[in-house]
Amino acid sequence: MGDGYHLHPDGTWLRLTFKNKRDYDHAIADFNKAISLDSTQALFFVNRGEAFGSKKDYSLAIADYTKAIEINPKYTKAYRSRARAYGDSDNHDRAIADFTKVIELDPKDASTYNGRAWAYFKAGKAAQGLPDVERSLELRPNDANALDTRGNIFETIGRKDDAIADYRKALSINPDMKGSAEGLARLGTAPGNADPTNGRVDLSPRPAVAKQGKAEAPLPAPDQSTNPRPGSNAPPALQPVHLIEEDPSNPKEYLGQVVWRSVQVSGGYYGQKDIAIRGDIEVPDLKFKMSFIISRNHDSSVPASHLAELTFILPPDFSGGSVEKVPGMLMASNEQGHGTPLAGLAVKVTDGFFLIGLSNVDADRSRNLQLLKEDSWFSVPLVYANNNRVIISIPKNEAGDRVFNDVFAAWERTAGGDAKVDTKADTAKSASTAQPFLGVEPKTVKTKTIHGDR
Repeated sequence: MGDGYHLHPDGTWLRLTFKNKRDYDHAIADFNKAISLDSTQALFFVNRGEAFGSKKDYSLAIADYTKAIEINPKYTKAYRSRARAYGDSDNHDRAIADFTKVIELDPKDASTYNGRAWAYFKAGKAAQGLPDVERSLELRPNDANALDTRGNIFETIGRKDDAIADYRKALSINPDMKGSAEGLARLGTAPGNADPTNGRVDLSPRPAVAKQGKAEAPLPAPDQSTNPRPGSNAPPALQPVHLIEEDPSNPKEYLGQVVWRSVQVSGGYYGQKDIAIRGDIEVPDLKFKMSFIISRNHDSSVPASHLAELTFILPPDFSGGSVEKVPGMLMASNEQGHGTPLAGLAVKVTDGFFLIGLSNVDADRSRNLQLLKEDSWFSVPLVYANNNRVIISIPKNEAGDRVFNDVFAAWERTAGGDAKVDTKADTAKSASTAQPFLGVEPKTVKTKTIHGDR
């Protein structure tokens, strides 16, 4: 995989990697080179605009987004990004105009209505934003960001009780919603006793932990849902999945959600019993579902320290046909960060199922584990059967961070052995039983849902 993903010969794929993930100047330099090779790709200008925006060079960011729109007048991501850049530079009327254009092109995107509502609010036109945020909540009823937006609007127009209710509900969904907590403080009201789980947390007792010698490997504690809450004022702790189809003629971005689980695994390269990390991803607009399991490898015949199993479930009429290739997996510190590839080898096992074996070389292993533990975003490049290229970016979010921390802690306590866990959870066959990998026998997976089913 080398240092990263570079400009594909057909000009559709640009994902560059830097040792310093916030090295935006080098990012801009590479995007400059890409644009010099092919200045007809709207995606390149949007990516460079995001790098400028990360440096707070909003005028340059806006110029790049404008160029992308000139190339592709229907590119919603360019309008949305320019709207946010206008908002960040306090040009809220122009932000409103761009959000309006996105709504014309994509009238069912909840985050855009919330974005325009927030722009109205920042422009001193709070009442005009109320219909937009109401529409956003019709499309996504439990969006903490939209509830926070509406709370701010209600507070501004004098509907104190309604503002308090929205702030409290936003905090019940996302306890880290700082703006809502500040709103309640302004109104002289405590957060109250709203259910912080919003009814989506598995509150069943934690299973007993079986012991092996002196080591214990408990499953992670029940946690909060990681449903996405996109919006122009979205907090970094709760972000949606982003799936970007990098079609040069019509790049598209779709939002989804991820639910993190701890997983009990056994057999084959899993060893007798161990725990692992599982992410279940769904992109509703595409009916796209993906899951992956990250586990330790206990089979000495497989030259990998850890394994990532990727399973895709797509509708029969999926526009891309199927997922034909997964080149690898990257980690990034933030949504706009340039990913660092995990060292390893990706193979297709059967239709819809791929394995990535992470390198067992000491230096690679240490670096891979550091990236998995410390970085906040997964970036997985895909190639569809129709040769379209895709990047799917998956956030850990705070709940995912806790899953990773707990499972890694269990692995460290049981280094060299199996992590024993309770076996009462329902058993489901892993997709990897469809075909052995490098001679490894099929195995079973037992899951413990920690965020509640969607």
